[in-house]
Amino acid sequence: MSVELTRAREFASSPDTRAKILHATENLIVQEGPDVSLRRIAESAGVNIASVHYHFGSKEGLIRAAMEELAVPISEARIAALEEYKKKSGDAPLKVEQIVEIFVRPYVCGVDGHRDAAHLLVRIALQNRVKPTPLTKSLLAQYLGPPAKILVDALAKSLPHLSKEELYWRFHFTISLVYASLTGLEPDGSFAKLAGDACDVTDDEAIVSQLVAFISAGLKVPSTKKKRS
Repeated sequence: MSVELTRAREFASSPDTRAKILHATENLIVQEGPDVSLRRIAESAGVNIASVHYHFGSKEGLIRAAMEELAVPISEARIAALEEYKKKSGDAPLKVEQIVEIFVRPYVCGVDGHRDAAHLLVRIALQNRVKPTPLTKSLLAQYLGPPAKILVDALAKSLPHLSKEELYWRFHFTISLVYASLTGLEPDGSFAKLAGDACDVTDDEAIVSQLVAFISAGLKVPSTKKKRS
């Protein structure tokens, strides 16, 4: 085996190469959509296409790995936080505000300090609503669906006045609100210019607090279903 081939294989198999490819993929999905080419990803990562195939096998394998890296930590954090809150609460009803915060906080602050990864996931999820593909729809449902169902079930026990239909509609609006809000908080964005010194768009705790208060109030609104006489 030649020295050149040996070095190429060592480079392709390095953990740094895999991470570069994943990060390039995540950013390009946001910028250009999931139809971005492998050649474009390889160029952005500074590797050759062979390295991409070495680590991920195919473009679908690469997109799947990128989505898993972004979504799984958030989903696991939500499930763990809810279980911990249930243990602390004992038999007492769970507070709506706390359940909402468990949903919101990982999107705003990230998990283990990975704030940018969380915001990338939000942008990909929002993009999927505008221009969905079978693969991104499937992956988002796979990784974000189960913890969402667990949170809805918890909300159902804390909001017994709502019908199942109303609860799911309100949770859908909750997701939409969070996605839209977090993609408009750039320091030089329109909201920052509108709010001026009144709001600090870099203050994650303030963002969590405001989202939790607003969403919780909406969830707790009385049922709109007319009672039968």
